[in-house]
Amino acid sequence: MAQLHNQDLKLQNDTEAQRDAHKKVELDNRALANSLGIDYDTLPSTGPAVLDHLTAQTAAQGSASVPPGTHLSGDGETINVPKDTQATRDGQKQMYGMLAPAFGLPPIPPGRDFVPPQLMNMLTNKIHGYGQDGKPINHDQLPGAIASDQTLRDQLAQSGKASPEQLKALDNRIGVLQANLDALDEHKTDVLKQNEQAKLDVTNNPKNQAAAARGAGMKANAELPSKLALQQCKEQR
Repeated sequence: MAQLHNQDLKLQNDTEAQRDAHKKVELDNRALANSLGIDYDTLPSTGPAVLDHLTAQTAAQGSASVPPGTHLSGDGETINVPKDTQATRDGQKQMYGMLAPAFGLPPIPPGRDFVPPQLMNMLTNKIHGYGQDGKPINHDQLPGAIASDQTLRDQLAQSGKASPEQLKALDNRIGVLQANLDALDEHKTDVLKQNEQAKLDVTNNPKNQAAAARGAGMKANAELPSKLALQQCKEQR
């Protein structure tokens, strides 16, 4: 839940370009999920709706949890919760087997007929443009992450063994990361400009200029006796 909350905060503050990149990921991934038989319950991304869902889950099952593969929609308005059905579990296994190699994720352990929750969440986070742990990638780490994913994408394409789904998933992830980098670069530039303008405003303020002039005059007056004494000493020599 904490991961979803942090992702929701990011989406709320995203630029239009960032939201468009996330929406593309969501549309393409939903189409793939539907083709594999994965089905979702959709909840409004609000506190009361989530609380009602968890309360109902607790009443029915004795406890509440966030199913692996749960994620926010591209616009952050809804939460997509995988249904607890065999068809969905089978579809998630197919999706993981298809996309995990493209993201450098480990294979499903032998003998498992479903994707372990940790691995499914890792894949979901990767698909939607977050770090493997579900956190938004920091500004200073984005260039390296983009370069790494682009290299992997190029290698897969050149190998001739990559599936269209793998290449599309990587392209979409890179699109989100690039949109994030562009937005953060622009924000940093704006902040630097604002700080520089603030310094200029302080320097050019008439009151500050007058104070600086008075300070310079007082310093000159304070130094004058010493300068006169030094000059007299030189003349006597």
